[in-house]
Amino acid sequence: MCPESADGGPLTRVKDGDIIHLDTEKGIMNVLVDEAEFNARLSCMMANTEHHYGSGRELFDSFRAGVSSAEEGAINMFNVE
Repeated sequence: MCPESADGGPLTRVKDGDIIHLDTEKGIMNVLVDEAEFNARLSCMMANTEHHYGSGRELFDSFRAGVSSAEEGAINMFNVE
């Protein structure tokens, strides 16, 4: 898992205790929660600054700022915006 939920994806609606089914052969992840309940859940996103400091995380700020998403290969080489 990677921080794609930072983009507001469905991972932000997964809660502690949810049962998750992984089909590694097909590359599918399903949360075993009623679809209506899952869709009604609000996204639980942290504020961008809440998790950037402490436990040495600030040492890696430049790496996090420069790397692309997993969908784009999660590389920092030639990542120009």
